[in-house]
Amino acid sequence: TESFGIKDLFSGLLNSFPVASKAATHVVHCIQQFVGNRKVQTLYSDNAKEFIGSANELMLARDGGQPGVPHTNAMIERCNQLVIGGTSTCFIAAGLPPYCWSYGSPCFCFNLNTSIIHGCSPWERTHGAPLLHERFPFGSLVEFKPNEVRTTARKWAPNAEFGAFAGYRICPGYKWRNEYLV
Repeated sequence: TESFGIKDLFSGLLNSFPVASKAATHVVHCIQQFVGNRKVQTLYSDNAKEFIGSANELMLARDGGQPGVPHTNAMIERCNQLVIGGTSTCFIAAGLPPYCWSYGSPCFCFNLNTSIIHGCSPWERTHGAPLLHERFPFGSLVEFKPNEVRTTARKWAPNAEFGAFAGYRICPGYKWRNEYLV
């Protein structure tokens, strides 16, 4: 029901995590998934109690603006606008409904993170090498082999089916796992 946006100021790496609520446990999990084993110097956020509690639990230095006053946290607010606008554009291009945002938003971020911006992608600045795998737009038509148990009814049926591309599976530390979601 909620989205947690996070950005690495050093590399420009950006992600949007769908979460069930704004509870500190969800925030901690999202930060850990995004950061992995990289060193975080300072967590910038508004002064919402879930961010203060998360920074304390993760033992991170924290700095931030006022809750409910967007211009005191303008950098992440601008990132949120970028993610919402980019994800909405993906829905329009794919002809998919907005309730797919929990897949579309992280997919948009991944494609943005692996795009070359100012001579180098945020992915390359974070991991030291560009992503050399094929990327797909959210909602694009793909052929995939389903993970079904083979039955006699499917014996003569084609092995591949058509589907809509729903995103990438990313490991902790925002690392590539070589798996796609359909």
